[in-house]
Formats: sequence, structure tokens, C-alpha cells
Amino acid sequence: MTYSKRAKSEPYAVVFAVFSLLFPMIAVISVHTVGPLPAVVALCALALLRVVLPTAPTVPAYVTIALLASVAAVAVIAAIDGELSIRLYPVFMNGAMLIAFASTLVDPPSMIERFARITRPDLPPKAVTYTRKVTIVWTGFFLVNGSIALWTAVAGSWTAWTLYNGCIAYVIMASLLIMEYRVRRKVAGREAEA
Repeated sequence: MTYSKRAKSEPYAVVFAVFSLLFPMIAVISVHTVGPLPAVVALCALALLRVVLPTAPTVPAYVTIALLASVAAVAVIAAIDGELSIRLYPVFMNGAMLIAFASTLVDPPSMIERFARITRPDLPPKAVTYTRKVTIVWTGFFLVNGSIALWTAVAGSWTAWTLYNGCIAYVIMASLLIMEYRVRRKVAGREAEA
């Protein structure tokens, strides 16, 4: 990928990332001020834009399919219950990521190996094994996180939903990323000493 294409795609990626991070807060404010419909429309529009606009790195087809299925599910549920569709959005996103990551365990290379090969195409066999284990960990995370998000959507209050999906889930994800980075550095250090 050329630098110019990468540079053009970065603003879109930033907008999607910021919207994803702020979605629980945006959703709560929207539901309590103008109703759920504007949040659902914005959510679906941004997700569809995410599919059609260029991003770096290129997203695998099955991730796009899972994202589109999630948008369709949100839209269908919104026709019945707008608030519930907003509350189920994190469940659908976790489900999409769970399917995407788990499918690469059945049909290698694993998701994390694919990410790793973007910067290091000549990944050694030990690294391939390691990236598969990390993919398994993330698959488990999406399963557990999606289950908790489902509970907050159907049984929790708006406060519980917002707190978990807008804060706690991101803290857990960040902690998992930091732990994985530390383990990777430790494993790489041991391999360098050997």
C-alpha cells in the first residue's frame, strides 16, 4: 500500500474509532433527548461507510460480512424497538469479532498472524504458534465480553449498560493489549537470548 492511500484512509479510521469509543455516551444522550432513531441511523451509516471507504490495512472479507450482518440486525431490531437495538449494538459487534477471529482458527492463518504479517511478512514458526494462541485469547474475550454486553442490554439499567460498554469493556481490552504486549516482549527477549 502506498503512503498516499494510507494517509487518505487515516481520517476515516480515526472517525470510526472515536465514534466506536463514544457510542455508548452518544446513544444514551440521543435516547434521552431526541430518541433512539438518530443514533441508530448514525450507527448504521457509519458502519456502512466503514465498509465502503478505504482503510489501512485492508479488512478481510469475512470481517466486512460480519459487520454488515450486525448492521442489518441493528436495523431490523430498530424497526421493532429502537432502544433495544442501540443496547444490542455492542453484542452484535462482539459477535462479529468473535466470528471473524474464530473462523481464522478453523481456516488459518489466524487473525493475529494476519495482523503480524502486515509488518513482518517472514514470521517464524514459533511466532505463528504464538499468534494462534493470542487469537484464541481474543476469541475468548469477545465471547465473554459479548455475553456481559448481552446481559447489560436485556437485564441491566442504562447506567449499567453505559458503564460496562462505555468504560469497563474498554479498560479490559486495553489491559489485554498491554498484557499481550508484555508477554510478546518477554517471549521475544527469551528467543534473542537462545
